[in-house]
Amino acid sequence: MQIQALLNTEIKKFTPITKIDQGKVYTFADANEINMLKRAEEKLLGSVGGIRHAEYASGGKSLAKVHMNAISVDEQVFFANRMRRVEEAQEISEEAQEVPEEKKKQEIPEEKKKQDTQEEKKKQKAPESLFYIDLVIDYRAIKEQSSGKVYTDNVLVYRMEKTKKGEVILHSSFVVSADEFIQQFKHKLAISDMKKVFKVIRDYNPADIPEEGL
Repeated sequence: MQIQALLNTEIKKFTPITKIDQGKVYTFADANEINMLKRAEEKLLGSVGGIRHAEYASGGKSLAKVHMNAISVDEQVFFANRMRRVEEAQEISEEAQEVPEEKKKQEIPEEKKKQDTQEEKKKQKAPESLFYIDLVIDYRAIKEQSSGKVYTDNVLVYRMEKTKKGEVILHSSFVVSADEFIQQFKHKLAISDMKKVFKVIRDYNPADIPEEGL
């Protein structure tokens, strides 16, 4: 089975760009290469598989069914996005560092002063987050943005948080007006970054959010 091992080694060179419901997503070019390798395996070893798993009709002259074991997409379309940067983390940091002048002039007992100093240090610590970005992945709204009018009055936004540790976290989701989207979402994330962000959004589970009482 050296041939099969060689073919499998070649197939493993192709990395899916993401997954949807456990299904692997490849670019069109990679999907085509995998299909050709699987067709070679089918001819040499008699096995059937690959991205398009075919079942032949009686007599073997026509296809009865074609099962899609993976999805092939255009990366530019699949990861289309619009973003705006939110400087909230920086603003929080600057606010924490401001100490009112009146407080500085007050005479405080030494023990209380020491306690207040510790509290001030905690407030002055840099925020865990480096920055936030607001992200839109509504493909139709993105395509219509340049016309100055989109199909919906409200556009879904994901606020992504970049931490000091380099992690990307889904901070929250909300909607903005169509006008706000058209006017403020003028940039886009690179595909390499969108792959990481898409995984975070895809794996988000509202059940993970702890519940609190009033």
